[in-house]
Amino acid sequence: MKNLALNCFLLLFSTISFASHVPGGNITYECVGPNQYLITLTLFEDCGSWFTDSLNQSIQIDNDCGFSSLTSLSLTNTVYQEEVSQLCDTELPNSECNGGTLPGIYMHQWQAIVTLPGPCDSWTFSYGSCCRNGATNVPSTGESYYWESILNSQTEPCNTSPIITAPPIPYVCAGSLVSYNLGAYEPDGHTLAYSFIPAMTNGTGGAVVYAGGYTGAVPITGTVNITIDPATGQITFNTNTTGNYVVAILIEEYNAAGDLVGSIVHDIQFEVISCPGNNNPDPPIAGITNFSGSGTQTGPNQIQICEGDNFCFDIIFSDPDGDSLYMSSNIDSVLAGSTFTTSWNATGDECTANVCWTALPGSPPFTSFTIIAEDNACPIKGFFSYPIEISIVSSTWAGFDEIMCLGQGVQLNANGGSNFNWSVISGDPMNVPSNFSCNPCQNPIADPAITTVYEVISNLSGGCVNVDTVTVN
Repeated sequence: MKNLALNCFLLLFSTISFASHVPGGNITYECVGPNQYLITLTLFEDCGSWFTDSLNQSIQIDNDCGFSSLTSLSLTNTVYQEEVSQLCDTELPNSECNGGTLPGIYMHQWQAIVTLPGPCDSWTFSYGSCCRNGATNVPSTGESYYWESILNSQTEPCNTSPIITAPPIPYVCAGSLVSYNLGAYEPDGHTLAYSFIPAMTNGTGGAVVYAGGYTGAVPITGTVNITIDPATGQITFNTNTTGNYVVAILIEEYNAAGDLVGSIVHDIQFEVISCPGNNNPDPPIAGITNFSGSGTQTGPNQIQICEGDNFCFDIIFSDPDGDSLYMSSNIDSVLAGSTFTTSWNATGDECTANVCWTALPGSPPFTSFTIIAEDNACPIKGFFSYPIEISIVSSTWAGFDEIMCLGQGVQLNANGGSNFNWSVISGDPMNVPSNFSCNPCQNPIADPAITTVYEVISNLSGGCVNVDTVTVN
């Protein structure tokens, strides 16, 4: 982990007004042009503590490639004290953020665009200050915080980091099984890998000091010690001990070749509280139901599908306390063109989501999305996150049907394989190169005199088809 320079360390303390009681945050980046990235610093704040001011912040920039012209970046405040408390609507006015007594959380964000001097493996963007929110598993007073993100722009030019969609600082009920998912998705279609790491402290870049029985790998213990699914980021635990728990999650990003292209650290706290009279929604014991389509259900929440194929399914949550439920998902961001619709029983304490999707060519080989069920309990809402895992197998695809003007020709685009042989099923006979530019090839130019149906056969092997057709009208 990189150390912050002393002058940067002092600058942070002078501009953040000793922002004590910070329960988490992260640094993300978005590629907006060649070697240009929008950097976002997100910080969460316990409203019952010292308030962070709105002044601009600076992050430290390090690299392993010898670039010395860029060592820090000043970020402009864009979000100041936006309340993200996990309270029911009627109780939000009574949160600590509004002068009340219920737990409350503010979100702050700062942003700036940086132009990197050149590609490098790796760039490290880091930030730290004082002080962390008091925690059961990190009890030392005044413990500072430190976050970093890494970009390998030489391995993967113009990469964007994962985006997290889950509620930021979750309140969970003591004695109830917690099922929480970051709802992270990767805009570039890369594969994500999740793991717990020791939370970091400012100045030294080292780990915080954990209380006895707790570690970075197991930051919460109880009747069910905390675990994280490395493929989906699903976090599960159950503890009877109320308090705040620091949890640091490393999210690594790999391209199709298996190369590490970047990572972020998401540092948060779980606030375990007493919830008399309320239980979390019950998860679907049997998993997904009413599965249909050309895909295959391979497990309670696992689906395998070939490119071009489709599926639909239902998933049902109920509430043991009779509370009304509503469901949400990050599926729109993960699966383009999907549908997600919800319906309820007569009493509103059972909610069904219907999900449908057709797998598009070029989809990543594995992806997951999250469905969240929340009740309407007050003041603290109960929730349960449920991941759906999808394995996507390549198929040969000849592209969409085309319309062309006579004599102008149109380019065909085949995918799924490395060798593509074309033939005519009906229409103008193929004559290379006069009315068909090449064969075998992946992207020929077709110039038929009449409407023609072409067939392509690839060398793709595996469980999905290696034949497709395309019509040129």
